[in-house]
Amino acid sequence: MAEPIAFNVGTLGYNFACAPFTLTWDFGDGGTASGIAVTHVYAAPGVYAVNATLNSRPYSPVVITAPAIVAASVPATSPRTLILLAIALAAIGIARVHRLV
Repeated sequence: MAEPIAFNVGTLGYNFACAPFTLTWDFGDGGTASGIAVTHVYAAPGVYAVNATLNSRPYSPVVITAPAIVAASVPATSPRTLILLAIALAAIGIARVHRLV
């Protein structure tokens, strides 16, 4: 199951309360949101170009682009698989198994 990723625009000392503005997000997969701090869930692993657009009239929009690197979820490994892996590594001299808990 995919997990939400948090996105936030750091203010770098800028006071967002000093003027009306809108902040919109384009997550690079067709999803969008608005606000300073948002979350998004990607349906598939990949590298996505995320755009945050700040609009504060009468100024021109400011667009910040950064990559979001989404990795595939790794399924939980059963304890039996971990024990077999540890034994196999010890057998070929890569690791020593002192204690299995």
